[in-house]
Amino acid sequence: MISSRNAGLLTASALFIFMGYTVNIWLGFLSLPLLSGLILSHYFNQSQQPLKQSISVNKPLSAKLQELIKNQQDSYNNVFLENPNNFHQSTFHYDWWMFPQEAPNFASETSRKFSVNDQEVENLLRHNQFISTYEKSIKKYLDNLEVHGWNHYDIRYAKMVISLHKFICVSGQHNITDMNKRLKNLAQRAIKFAQSNIKHPSGLLQQGLAQLMKEVNVSKKTPKITPRFNNKENNKQNLAFPHISPKKQFRR
Repeated sequence: MISSRNAGLLTASALFIFMGYTVNIWLGFLSLPLLSGLILSHYFNQSQQPLKQSISVNKPLSAKLQELIKNQQDSYNNVFLENPNNFHQSTFHYDWWMFPQEAPNFASETSRKFSVNDQEVENLLRHNQFISTYEKSIKKYLDNLEVHGWNHYDIRYAKMVISLHKFICVSGQHNITDMNKRLKNLAQRAIKFAQSNIKHPSGLLQQGLAQLMKEVNVSKKTPKITPRFNNKENNKQNLAFPHISPKKQFRR
């Protein structure tokens, strides 16, 4: 039998153990919010650091570039895709936004309206929809000329070459490496076609090809020029940026 003294000791021991267990539980409950807060704070800080590094602020496009891209998409869908065999012909007019470039002061009103400087070209290079369509348009244009032959529409080819040179230069300056490489591949095709098929290029096309060849390190000579106009300034103005009414931008 357990004496009353021993029974008292056992009861006291049990009570002490129970109280210690209860205190530990309460301390555990009290420490959970603090521990949870520390854990959440750690992971939050870890997740925020790379997020800050990956965020890049994209400047909104100007109204001019938005209109240029809209016109590009309209021409691509309504002309290139709906007229796959003859969209490259002079019947259609879309060069201002399909092959953007920086227009001189003497150019037509429409050419000046959609003229793009280096900063605007960089914005277009970083606009996925535009640059994807730009690349596809040049490919399709060269494809058609290679299949159907040279159509003697010199001004369009010159604008394409000058635009391509501009986009290659700007993409190289801003380390847009992948697109720079792909555009240079298109430039090689454009130069090769011109050398093989365009026997009497205009002065504008001759100059554009020379610049493009230098940019992509092509050493072959461009075709010999045969002047087609007596008035040098009129030749330059009319050939480079002929004025076409906006109502005739492209045939639907």
